[in-house]
Amino acid sequence: MLFPFMNQSNRPMKKLRPPLWRKDKIVYYFLIVFFPSVLFLGIALSGLMELGFTPMEILRDPAQQMSYPSVLGFVSNIGVWLWISAGSICFFTLLTRWQELSRWQQELLLLVGILAMSLGADNFFMLHERFNEKIFFLFYALVAVMLLYRYYSYIMRIEPQGFLMTGLFLATSVLIDMTQRFFPAELLEIRIIMEDGAKFMGAASWLYFSARISTIPRATVV
Repeated sequence: MLFPFMNQSNRPMKKLRPPLWRKDKIVYYFLIVFFPSVLFLGIALSGLMELGFTPMEILRDPAQQMSYPSVLGFVSNIGVWLWISAGSICFFTLLTRWQELSRWQQELLLLVGILAMSLGADNFFMLHERFNEKIFFLFYALVAVMLLYRYYSYIMRIEPQGFLMTGLFLATSVLIDMTQRFFPAELLEIRIIMEDGAKFMGAASWLYFSARISTIPRATVV
């Protein structure tokens, strides 16, 4: 028969249409998705409203509230996407390939993912600009040095370019940020382009590095 799935019994088609409301699936959804989401939303709303913010200010997009163009901060927002994507790739690989990865790969993916998520949160909430930026820069530098020290041979064998280029771009961005007072006022826009451009390139490089170390076969020796 040309179309074997169109037989009289129609059994294959039935298998493709499972019951919509399976009790075990519904319970799993509520435990994994619904309750955590509602809990987060409730804590965020109650906590921020206690600080004096309105539900509108908490829930609505800033550009929409202020009637600003939606492309405001476009490159910065895409940079956040890159950091979060890098972290998501690492954590997804950990969850789906945990058994087949070596201990070294598990540790590396965990640290790379944590660093990516930290940088994404920092970029999104401007944490290093609102608090002591030296603490944040020191933390990022220590994690990078630890990664390079502990997994040097592994990184150099698998993906040295992505790691080193990320370090170079981020170091350039931090250096420009820390020496901004030496830039004359007429070079403000050039300084911002250089600083944020280097940060964006660092995020793109880290995404590339994260994807590379997430797709390689199991390695037993570092």
